[in-house]
Amino acid sequence: MPRDAIASILAIPYPGSQSLGAFAMELEFHQIDLRFEPLRRRDPRRERLIAASMAAIGQQTPVVVVAQPSGSPILVDGFKRLRALRTLRLDLVQATCWDLPEQEASGG
Repeated sequence: MPRDAIASILAIPYPGSQSLGAFAMELEFHQIDLRFEPLRRRDPRRERLIAASMAAIGQQTPVVVVAQPSGSPILVDGFKRLRALRTLRLDLVQATCWDLPEQEASGG
């Protein structure tokens, strides 16, 4: 898929997740709202380890995003995984999308 093309959202519900409002998605980096990234601690050593693991076996745990009625999904968990994927120059991110208000998802 071209880098600038919008990735299709694979709205695949997890078993029993219809009540939870959680869906598996595949997103490109430019589609993700990173408004909480400045609040997260960085650990370059840990991010290198995560990147090495992802280079060997791929992304095993999806990041977590919160759906917005309009606009990009907001990343609430998986900042290190996202930076590791970016370091590896991979275009797509596996994500779980929660259908929750932003304040509830971020613990606010």
